[in-house]
Amino acid sequence: MLYLIRHEETPLNADNRIRGTDDPPLSAKGRSQAMATGRMLRGKFDRIVADSSRRTQETAKLVAPMHQIETDPKLATLNVGEYSGKKATPEREKEFDSKYIDHPEKKIPGGESVNEWLPKWKDTYQKYLGESQHQNIALVTHGRPVSAAVHGFTTDSLKEKNVPKLGCCVFQVGNDGVPRKMNVGSGPKMNLSALARA
Repeated sequence: MLYLIRHEETPLNADNRIRGTDDPPLSAKGRSQAMATGRMLRGKFDRIVADSSRRTQETAKLVAPMHQIETDPKLATLNVGEYSGKKATPEREKEFDSKYIDHPEKKIPGGESVNEWLPKWKDTYQKYLGESQHQNIALVTHGRPVSAAVHGFTTDSLKEKNVPKLGCCVFQVGNDGVPRKMNVGSGPKMNLSALARA
């Protein structure tokens, strides 16, 4: 089984700013969310892997305090370059999507293009999905990587409107390769099988 976990809230999330290459810690709310995710996933995975950003590392440590956290820089999100730290206004999100998501070949100033990043992320995801056939793995990453995996690695999946929201955001991926959102607590799981397979 593979578990995809979006990092929890940071002060930049709370202030509606684009995180990108900025590397804030978790907020108090984010730490609480990560501990809730840890309670939900207790005993469900053998390994936990995060990229090298502070927010994913902190989330991983709070989700799995008894595990050694593996670090894989290939779990990093799209480098949005000069957009890092800017307010995520509707106008800015629309501008970003129309310039760089709708034109995935175009390099973001100070960052990378979608066409540079997305195939690398897909290969990384597929590697861990294969390994998860033999052991349960939790991946702690960012909103855009999670959205890409959930929506079949389409460029449209990278638009902000499609990115899963914060707060115990966990998707479970079984042998069928279909990500399914896990709900906090003992309620039913939301089946996302209508989505394209990853």
